[in-house]
Order: sequence, then C-alpha cells, then structure tokens
Amino acid sequence: MAFSSQLFLYGFMPVFFALYYLVPDRYKNVPILAGSLLFYSVGAGSAVLVLVASILLNHFIALRMAQAPDPRRRTLLVIGIIVNVLSLAYYKYTGFLWHLVDDAAVSMGLPALPQAPSIALPIGISFFTFQAISYLIDVYTEVTPPARSYFEFATYHSLFPQLIAGPIVRYREIS
Repeated sequence: MAFSSQLFLYGFMPVFFALYYLVPDRYKNVPILAGSLLFYSVGAGSAVLVLVASILLNHFIALRMAQAPDPRRRTLLVIGIIVNVLSLAYYKYTGFLWHLVDDAAVSMGLPALPQAPSIALPIGISFFTFQAISYLIDVYTEVTPPARSYFEFATYHSLFPQLIAGPIVRYREIS
C-alpha cells in the first residue's frame, strides 16, 4: 500500500490513528504492531511471513548472543548475518543468477535450463534485512541490549512508516 493511495489516506491512516490515540499509553505498541503487519500484508500478501520469520529469527539470535560467552557470541553474529544475507540473495538474485547460468550454458552449446523459478520479491526486504543486521551488530557490540520481548522487537522491525522505504533505523533510536 502506497502512502499516497486513497486506501492509506482515507482508510488505513484514520483508523490507525484513531486506535492509536484511544489506546492507553502503555499499550501503544499493540496498534503499532497490528497496523504495521496489516499495512505490510496489504502490499505484500503472504510475503508477510518472510517478515515474521525475520522477526523470530533475528530476535532469537540476539537473545542467545546477549547470554553467550564471547567466542559463541561472534559465531551467533556471523550466523545471523549469513542467514540474513542469504535470505536477501535468495529473493533478490535467484532469478538473475538462474538467467546468467542459463545464458552461459547456451553460449557453451549446452542445453538451456528449465524455466526459472518464480520467486516473488517481498516489498522492503532490503530495508528490513539490513535493519536486522544492524540490530544484531548493536547487540553484539553491546551498544544496545536485545529487545525485552519478541513483541517489542516485532514492533521495531515491522514499523510501517519506514518498513518499505527506509531509512534503516537503529533499535536504540526508537526503543
């Protein structure tokens, strides 16, 4: 959903702000998280599951990293970065690499590859992936502690005003 769309301006935004201001202060993150996931799912459909998987995985790693001894912390950070980058590469570059290999095979006289797999690119995957990596690095370097709960991290990681178009926001700036 685009911020300039009628659905956002006359539907989502008024309902979101009405709920946000009606909820007591200590529960403000509930409409933020619900609104963010709804906003994302309207634009991305089932790709919201990629975002949810990112939330679960990255917060799990951050929690384990904060409790682990130093050599294990580094291993967890590296695993977190690799999984995030591989996820990004899968969604953004699988089709490109498939066509590249296919073109190379055909130019060498080999049979063409079958049709490239159709992989839908989740909206904003670069932003939320790099944001997750920055979160893991901040937890690793002890710039910030991990979020207190999955709910708190999910609210930060899926925040709709910056989810699909950035900027990448550090956890400590909005926690």
